[in-house]
Amino acid sequence: MDDGIVLFFVLRGNQPMSDRFTFLTQAINDIQATIRAIDVKIGFLFVLLFLPSTQAAPLKNYVQASGKAMGWEYTLLLVIMAAWLLSVYMLFMSVGAISNPSKKVAGVRPSGIYHGSGLFDISFIDLFTNSKVKSDKTVDQLDSEISDDVKTLEKELIYELLKVSYVRDIKAARFVACLRFTFFWVAGALLLIGVDAWRAV
Repeated sequence: MDDGIVLFFVLRGNQPMSDRFTFLTQAINDIQATIRAIDVKIGFLFVLLFLPSTQAAPLKNYVQASGKAMGWEYTLLLVIMAAWLLSVYMLFMSVGAISNPSKKVAGVRPSGIYHGSGLFDISFIDLFTNSKVKSDKTVDQLDSEISDDVKTLEKELIYELLKVSYVRDIKAARFVACLRFTFFWVAGALLLIGVDAWRAV
């Protein structure tokens, strides 16, 4: 069979999957790629956001030396610190796991078999060693839950599409918020350094 025909159809048994099935799987893959791209950008922001923490001692000395001479600059410094803390918070919220996005899906929900979540009960012990935990379902049980009906499988994919879309949207929103707070405190810090340098002239 021609490779193009093989790639055009996703087969389960002898039944070709529909264009809807192909569309949904591609959409899920694209969204997951977007999520990974956001995570990479978050990694770069980590470096920038934790640079100020390396300057804690010089900053303390600067505040103590300027002390009474600071007017509006002191207020600006407090605002910069607040913006930095908010950017760090948003960064950790962006990189953190989104707990159970299935709860964000309205209406009747399918089984959620696509990613097989909840098949293992991971305990606190499993964080430190490999326990004797077993899957909650056997191979036969899982096989019986995977329908041969294309429409049923498509609903599972639509359900998965909604879940990953929520993860993408919330990560993107938090990342953008982190960027805005970061821009604010960086601009404020540059203004503070500029004023200090101008006064020293």
